[in-house]
Amino acid sequence: MKTQDSNTKKLLNGSDSNYINSNPELKSDENLDNLAHDININAENQEKTAENSKNSAKKLQFKGKKETKISKICLFISLLSVVLIPLFMFFIGFITKTTTPTTLTYLSTFLIAFSLFSAPLLFYERSFFSKFKLKEKNKLAIMPIILLLCFLIWATISVFFATDIKLALFDYPGRNEGLIMYFAYAIIFLGAFMLKDEHYKTIIIYFFLSTISMFCLFWFIDYLFISRAVSFMGFNFTLPWANSNHSGYMLTMASLMSASIFLFAKQKNIKIFGACTFGLFVFTCYFNNTFGCQIAILISIIMLSIISIVKDKQSYKKLLIMWAIFVFATALDALLIFLFNLPRHNFIQSIIGLFEDIFKISKDALSLEAETAGTNRWGLWKECFNNIASHPIFGIGINCQMKVNPALEASRPHNEPLQFASTMGLPAGLFYISAIIITLILIFKQIKKLSTETLVCLMGAMGYFVSSIFGVSIPYTFPIFILFLGLGIGGFNFNKEIKQEDGTVQETAKQ
Repeated sequence: MKTQDSNTKKLLNGSDSNYINSNPELKSDENLDNLAHDININAENQEKTAENSKNSAKKLQFKGKKETKISKICLFISLLSVVLIPLFMFFIGFITKTTTPTTLTYLSTFLIAFSLFSAPLLFYERSFFSKFKLKEKNKLAIMPIILLLCFLIWATISVFFATDIKLALFDYPGRNEGLIMYFAYAIIFLGAFMLKDEHYKTIIIYFFLSTISMFCLFWFIDYLFISRAVSFMGFNFTLPWANSNHSGYMLTMASLMSASIFLFAKQKNIKIFGACTFGLFVFTCYFNNTFGCQIAILISIIMLSIISIVKDKQSYKKLLIMWAIFVFATALDALLIFLFNLPRHNFIQSIIGLFEDIFKISKDALSLEAETAGTNRWGLWKECFNNIASHPIFGIGINCQMKVNPALEASRPHNEPLQFASTMGLPAGLFYISAIIITLILIFKQIKKLSTETLVCLMGAMGYFVSSIFGVSIPYTFPIFILFLGLGIGGFNFNKEIKQEDGTVQETAKQ
């Protein structure tokens, strides 16, 4: 009734008084009360409508947040499955004493994982793409993505010109790295690129490093006491991968990631973890006896040292410690080779052998003697150069190396950029190399703004790329490289910086 009285006064004194004066029949108390009652009912209905709309908006917002959280978790699990596969392969190989199912195990698990999580992966952070205004973005930052997309498109076109289209699409049974698998790699990269949560990135990083650490410890225990792996693989330091070169790629990645953690992490215990695992990985890489990966670690930590100085000119103490660990691991390996007469060269002897091979090539690059350089890699590379010369635009076809050159000892040239240029055409090779080079440039340009997790992922990817100059892409190693490359590139700042009149720099609004 109090509300009615206030509304009645409003009617008599407010803007409705003229209307009431023009209608004498409304001046009676009963009619005024009825009118006030109707107004109150309308006001209450409006309030209820507004409240319902507000509640609906809250429910939609909550539902949206819930869906985003679920999608983010699904995306994280699908990406984590990529680094889970080697662990799964390890237990299968150790129990069954066979390397045969490794690639098939990887392939089947990979397809299951991404069939389960592809839907939330593709719809996660839709606003990022729907609001991605190119004119407001840092053009250089998005170039690696554009170049990798061009690489995939060119690879697809090249299939139509392949020597053997079936091989280009599906590859030989057991390896299965045809064009179909390249699209799977693209999904991994897309998912990794969209994962912005640093906490999830940290879990993936440390799970990978912990897994590689476990493998290293097993390899040494097996080497010294069990010899289970060597009994069915022919050599140690390989399981779960089928080749010591392949495990070497992972050791190279892990070494650079651990060294980056030591240099850039803030917590003392995390730095200690980085230093210890870096030493373990480098030392294991020597026992792995893959010289290409050993030289890749050396080149990569030189690059990492330069990046560290650019980021912090006072980091020389940490750099000295990192290099001391590297030298100690190198010296310890050489000492063990000398004391126990181990059947392999130490790192310094391998470096000397590298220069001897370079001299062979410089003396006569076309000679049969030169073909044996780099454990016969030069002969494979020479054939790739011939293939590029004869098929410069679209290449000879993915996986068609031995179809065109049946006399070759290997179906891959042990040089990934050269492999892409030879089999997909020179443009594909240039797209791929340009994407990596621009990524490296972006590291230097944005070094002081990048998070530790982003730097760790990027340096791991760079380490793999350097090792790939002496290696091959395989479906159980290349996805891990693509994963960390995507996580790293996703951590770049994509907003354009606008210089103000007062000299300050302002970024475009984040989408």
